[in-house]
Amino acid sequence: MKKEKGFTLIELLVVLAICIVCIVLIFVVVGYVKNIVKLCHCDFDSPFKAEVIRAVGIVIPPVGVVAGYCKINDKKTKKEINIYYLDPNDINSIKGKKL
Repeated sequence: MKKEKGFTLIELLVVLAICIVCIVLIFVVVGYVKNIVKLCHCDFDSPFKAEVIRAVGIVIPPVGVVAGYCKINDKKTKKEINIYYLDPNDINSIKGKKL
């Protein structure tokens, strides 16, 4: 029998499957590490939405992988910032009137 050169279809599919698994694994590891890095850069100030989601992502890795690629906004709104700010020129804030 003549020895054929090249790969069979099964061998090519196995190589393709291994490549796909490696690419997915790289994306998973990068997402999980990004989640840990983003947790380290959180401000840990109220509201704690991003901190909680990212901390849960460390304990439950699939959540961490997704959270690593997501941008979670938990910045204070202008209204929330003004609650803590007393304007010395505003007589109502000096008298202690609720904002």
